[in-house]
Amino acid sequence: RADVAVALMRDDADNLTFTLICKQYGVAHRMVRMRDTRYREAYDLAGATFLLNVLDLYLHELILAIERPRARRIADIGRGEAEMLAVHVPEGATAVGLTVQEIVARSKFPTSAVIAGILDKERRLTIPRGDAVIPGDSEVLVVVKAEDVSAAVECLTTDSKGRWR
Repeated sequence: RADVAVALMRDDADNLTFTLICKQYGVAHRMVRMRDTRYREAYDLAGATFLLNVLDLYLHELILAIERPRARRIADIGRGEAEMLAVHVPEGATAVGLTVQEIVARSKFPTSAVIAGILDKERRLTIPRGDAVIPGDSEVLVVVKAEDVSAAVECLTTDSKGRWR
């Protein structure tokens, strides 16, 4: 008896078989790692309720690391519609010394983004309100729609000359 079963084996054939067995035994949630996207339809037919495409996950992480090296993805939200990021705000970034209220009022800061936390140099967490100040060399936790990730990161990490810090 189980409410959730997770198939993370190396081969798609093994994961597919596991999914079919779980479906047969009435497991409600069948989560599966899919290595080869050609198996997507087979997994759907087998009753997988959640597919983790390993290749897409790696590519997504790699692209973020290349495009925005100061941002680290913490979680996807709503099947990838939004993301929670930890954004390193370096000394010299224009966001340093500004309040959360001032940052979100900037025209370049996406309206879909919310500043959810601030980790200072000593790794102390602040759950900010509008008057919380962003210190240099800190990490800002941001929840943002996927299409606005670059704009949010850029707003927090660029210097007065528009360069990434």
